[in-house]
Amino acid sequence: MKKLMLILFATVLISSNANAGHLGFAVSFDTFYDNLSPYGEWIELEPSVVVWRPTAVSRHWKPYAMGEWIWTDQGWYWNSYEPFGWATYHYGRWFLDDYYGWVWLPDYEWAPSWVEWRHSDVYIGWAPLPPYAVFKRNHGIRFTISWHSHENHWHFVSYNYFGRPNIHYYIERPEYNYRIMPKTKYRTNYKYRSGRIYNAGIERSTIERRSGRTIQTRTVQYSSKTVDRSRTSSGSGKTVVAYRPANRTKHSEGLKSREGIIKSSRKTSLRTSKIPERSIVKERSVNNNRSSNTEIKNSNRSSVNSSVKNNRVLNSSKRKSVNYSGSANRTKRYTNQNSSSLSSRKSYTKQKSATTNRSKNTNSNKTYKSSSRSQFNTQKSLEQKSSTVRKNSRAKVKSSAYSSARNNQSSGKSYVKRNSASSKKSVKKNVSGRSTKNSSTSKRKVR
Repeated sequence: MKKLMLILFATVLISSNANAGHLGFAVSFDTFYDNLSPYGEWIELEPSVVVWRPTAVSRHWKPYAMGEWIWTDQGWYWNSYEPFGWATYHYGRWFLDDYYGWVWLPDYEWAPSWVEWRHSDVYIGWAPLPPYAVFKRNHGIRFTISWHSHENHWHFVSYNYFGRPNIHYYIERPEYNYRIMPKTKYRTNYKYRSGRIYNAGIERSTIERRSGRTIQTRTVQYSSKTVDRSRTSSGSGKTVVAYRPANRTKHSEGLKSREGIIKSSRKTSLRTSKIPERSIVKERSVNNNRSSNTEIKNSNRSSVNSSVKNNRVLNSSKRKSVNYSGSANRTKRYTNQNSSSLSSRKSYTKQKSATTNRSKNTNSNKTYKSSSRSQFNTQKSLEQKSSTVRKNSRAKVKSSAYSSARNNQSSGKSYVKRNSASSKKSVKKNVSGRSTKNSSTSKRKVR
């Protein structure tokens, strides 16, 4: 029996350690805060959303550049040369803020690396996963929004240089990324194997075939020593030492006690509503979580027992008060019926008043429309009458002018005729007078 108990206890310890290694409960926000503060600053973008920004870096610095890629038994492992790389490249996510630049959001799941991949026949590329990327055991990486990393977030290297030390010397300039990206294919290949996250990424066989060299597989060994957190071993070794801290520091309560956190007064471009729930301050250590779980289980058991007792008492009391409840239910039904009838009457009267108001409104609208139409018609008739009067007056003026001109013409003709007739008569008279005079004078001469 003792042997069986020891075996069971050992299996429970192993399973708990495996789960802790996967879920990342062995690390807390306090460990990140204490170890990363010398290399950067902590900024509170929003309540309970605290990020870290590196300060001792260049202007054009980007994550996942200073280091090398190593193929391990957990997939592609990023071996960082930076003192904060043990945390920022194996926990959490990176995001390029519009004001603060590259910031890191803590998380508690450990992985050999948190990147997304692109590959073509010539180049292989990687970029840090954003805070919207969530790892699930059965599905791998899933995004809470439609996400496409900008071309400036990517690092591209030819297959010949991938996996070599100091890979930042061989990264293509970001100005050429817009030419490389359209020719590449997207890939994220994360899996869950034996309680660990596996980053398959681009297959090792394709890289070996296109680079023309063999890639060695190494095993990942975890260490909680602070000596092993600066830089892992590289070269011809068969192991990779990954620093995973243990919770030995005293934890403080909340963010108020940390004076080094800067409260941002600017609106961040990070969509915090789409970030999965990350207990940055609440989750402290494995022991706290286990104790809280045991307390919850004990409280659930006590509540179950008390509920059973209460149910028994309630059943006995229900049997006694069946008749009373029946009568009470009848009275309730009657009152409910009356109230429903009153409510139906009220609703009917409301509907009636609404219909009458609608009819009144429609009638008033109709009368208004008819009056406006009649006014419009009268205005039109007046305008037509005035136009006809104007036309008639113009016609009369024209006709009077024409008749006067005609009369003038006729009077002028008659005057000419009269003058001509009178002239003719005067000529005849002169001729006859002259003839009589001549005849008289001739007669006188003859005599």
